[in-house]
Amino acid sequence: MLLNVPLQGDLKAIQQKQQLIIDKNLRQQNARWRHHDYSIGDVVYIKEHDPNKLQQRSHVPHPITKVHSNVTLTLQQTPHV
Repeated sequence: MLLNVPLQGDLKAIQQKQQLIIDKNLRQQNARWRHHDYSIGDVVYIKEHDPNKLQQRSHVPHPITKVHSNVTLTLQQTPHV
């Protein structure tokens, strides 16, 4: 038997609880982040996430030629190019 009772919920409390969960997850993800300040002339490797069986996971080191504000880098792919 179904009763015709209107659903009453505290939307503000539900939103606050959901926001607490989101904030907790963000703190956990940000704790794993490794901060590094790159500078021009540093050398980095490009990691290949899915190499073939005998292929190397990383290749020759690439020097950094430009550092952008959103933590993206411009690399020199091969020497003298």
